[in-house]
Amino acid sequence: MCHGEDFSGKGSATACLECHDLFPHANDWAGIENHGVYVRDNGYKSCQTSCHGPDLSGGLSTVSCTSCHASYPHGNDWKNPEGHGLYSIRNEKDVCKGCHGYDFLGGLSNIDCRECHDPYPHESGWVEWDNHGNYVVMNSNSSCSGSCHGTDFTGGDTSVNCFECHQPYPHNTDWTNMNTPSNHGRFYVESYVLQDTSNEECASNCHGIDFKGGGTSIACDSCHDDDIFPHVDEGQILWADTGHQNKINSLGGDTLCRVCHSDYKKGAFGGDLITCTSYCHQ
Repeated sequence: MCHGEDFSGKGSATACLECHDLFPHANDWAGIENHGVYVRDNGYKSCQTSCHGPDLSGGLSTVSCTSCHASYPHGNDWKNPEGHGLYSIRNEKDVCKGCHGYDFLGGLSNIDCRECHDPYPHESGWVEWDNHGNYVVMNSNSSCSGSCHGTDFTGGDTSVNCFECHQPYPHNTDWTNMNTPSNHGRFYVESYVLQDTSNEECASNCHGIDFKGGGTSIACDSCHDDDIFPHVDEGQILWADTGHQNKINSLGGDTLCRVCHSDYKKGAFGGDLITCTSYCHQ
């Protein structure tokens, strides 16, 4: 009766809101569209009184802010990857949707997650080639490294190793250098030709099952002239369809062959991978 049923001061002429303009809270104050919007627009300094406590852990009200939204108010280092980044990984990013929107484009907070780290949060089905594969082709993989998947793409904070799905991509810096032991030629020969296994990792979405470009638009014969490599039938070392000797004759020499097979005695890339004399030419 003192302050009135609506706390407006009837009976004592002292309205509660004269001292604390937010309390008593409205019946629907707990809704994010109410207290959430207020805090967004005004900050939460007025909440850090004796009501909820300087650290917002409860105060006199014994109502801790984190009892409803565990990660808010955010800590001082929240913007750092080890702050909000690790939290979203360990607790699933869905907990962020209430503030940042179900599409993470801002929501009530007006803070679009992708303003800082596009293209994360990833869209549904991101693991499919048409999504992350096309993104990398169009934008490079620079945004994938760092704290997310690691500077070496072996996992980083996410523990998602790129190589678990598509070895040997991302390619190393010497991938096209024929003079280094970690180049694509040696990898191809050791992994597919000598093992007599499918070269699906290079074909399919990346360079195409016909090696004419695929999703990357990089055709093998853009570097390997005259459609000489990959050979017509890699599984049969003899290049049997038309005969490799016929190809050499049509090229007018073996200059292109020596790029990989060296002087024929040492074998591919100066080693002992494929020597002409070890198979047919004794």
